[in-house]
Amino acid sequence: GMMAIPGARAVEFSRGVQASKMRGSDHNDAWYFDGDKPELEGSESAQADGALGGRSTGAPIRVVVHFKPPSSISREQSTLHLPSGEKRPLQVGGRHDPVLGPRAVPVVGAIARLVVADLGMIGGFLNPE
Repeated sequence: GMMAIPGARAVEFSRGVQASKMRGSDHNDAWYFDGDKPELEGSESAQADGALGGRSTGAPIRVVVHFKPPSSISREQSTLHLPSGEKRPLQVGGRHDPVLGPRAVPVVGAIARLVVADLGMIGGFLNPE
């Protein structure tokens, strides 16, 4: 999903890389019975990042997508002129975004919704008709 977005270079879910530095006892939510239904201790704090054993705990899942900086910038750069094989300067004219972030926010949201809907159809929870 997210890595198919042009310019995306890394994706972190919930605590991302920070989770690899935690102990299992810290990255965990314990189950208990609240009356007749199972509940999670820490589901508000979401210690397990919203998933236990590959199943959703119902807690929010945080997704961070990292993007590369745009390469078409107004500053002069070196490029290769393919017909001659020589290195030449290139200065791209026009207006360019200094960062992809503002445009990426609605795209990331849309892709997240598509992935959840797709998984819902695959799992038989949503009828595509």
